[in-house]
Amino acid sequence: TFSGGKDSTTVLQLVIEMLLELKNKSSKKLKPVFIVSSDTGVEMPIIEDYFYQKLSSIKKFVAQSGLNVHVEILRPEIDETFWTLLLGKGYPSPNNTFRWCTDRMKIKPATRFLKDLADKNQSILMLLGVRSDESQARAQSIQKRNSNHRGFTMHNNIPNAFVFAPIKDWSNADVWTYLSQ
Repeated sequence: TFSGGKDSTTVLQLVIEMLLELKNKSSKKLKPVFIVSSDTGVEMPIIEDYFYQKLSSIKKFVAQSGLNVHVEILRPEIDETFWTLLLGKGYPSPNNTFRWCTDRMKIKPATRFLKDLADKNQSILMLLGVRSDESQARAQSIQKRNSNHRGFTMHNNIPNAFVFAPIKDWSNADVWTYLSQ
């Protein structure tokens, strides 16, 4: 999954580097990789422009590199958009105790897409740019997940989907150092 933030950018860069290395070392066709991003429809225009420019650059690079990488932009169903829920259904504005927007505008569209992908391919591996160093709540969330011998955890809602957080133990400084290089 790719949000355009520093952590997901780091994971994406690591994946692209790995794919380029694998492509150069093997004549076998690599399995498809999907860069999955969410467009909630409520970002500030400058953030939205940046996000789409980055995705366009990524698409161009993977095409030029001959990588089997696909960019998917996910959006909420019309009845689950921010404005439909806020104005049409009278939901209160999201806050720390009632965070309905993340679930409906990001998680549900991603779950639908990834479930379909897992069904078509028998299983999937989802890479997330989450880090224990982000917050105490994030550290607890990461720590309570049971990992297998490869460091993969089962996805809570998608059968045959595994989750891997390759930078979960990185510090903020590690991320910025990597990105600056």
